[in-house]
Amino acid sequence: MSFSFSILLHAMGETLGISVPAVVRAQLGSLTKEQCDRKLERWSARLLKRADVQLHVMRQQRIAHLRPPFIVISNHQSLYDIPVWFQVLPFSVRMAAKKELFSVPIWGRAMQVAGFVQIDRKDSQRAHQALAAAGEQMRADQVSLVIAPEGTRTTTGQLLPFRKGAFSLSQTTGIPILPLAIDGTIRVHKSGELLVHRGQTVTVHILEPLLPVDYASVEDFRDAGERVIRAALTAQ
Repeated sequence: MSFSFSILLHAMGETLGISVPAVVRAQLGSLTKEQCDRKLERWSARLLKRADVQLHVMRQQRIAHLRPPFIVISNHQSLYDIPVWFQVLPFSVRMAAKKELFSVPIWGRAMQVAGFVQIDRKDSQRAHQALAAAGEQMRADQVSLVIAPEGTRTTTGQLLPFRKGAFSLSQTTGIPILPLAIDGTIRVHKSGELLVHRGQTVTVHILEPLLPVDYASVEDFRDAGERVIRAALTAQ
């Protein structure tokens, strides 16, 4: 195992490298969903390779026969969860991200044109409206949406309480929840650190989809989602 600040610089460069063409193509009216899918898949693979992440995916066959879209929920240990999501999920996927990230020059604009969903965590009504609009687009484009229901990265590795947004969206749209449990990305890069630790093993558990019709309330639905992810992490 080794660690290096240069890996973060490489990740920033790779992100800029896919962001600029996306913005330019969007301005020209030639950016497509398929182009975004290919760019995100290659970008995520390069980031994980540079960090020498050993990725183990458990029970990926669970979703081989299922038809997207899904609302994918995942625990959030690290910025490296993001490339892991794009490598693990074998279908078109975008993320819900906090509003502040869309203010970052070039990168924020690229996220917008690629179909990422902007969430205002200080305004629950606007956040709900953004998710509702995203639900309609998900069905139209057959694109799944990743939401980290903890709302932020853990600094200890312990699972934080889940928020209700993803589960409310699922009940509103009827789109099933697909839970993922990620273990190990916090050892690659921890929130607040500048170093990336190479050669770490990251394990991803793909869990059984959760159907909104099986839950009487959004609170019950949220609790079930948190429970299955917590159980998978505890079983490590």
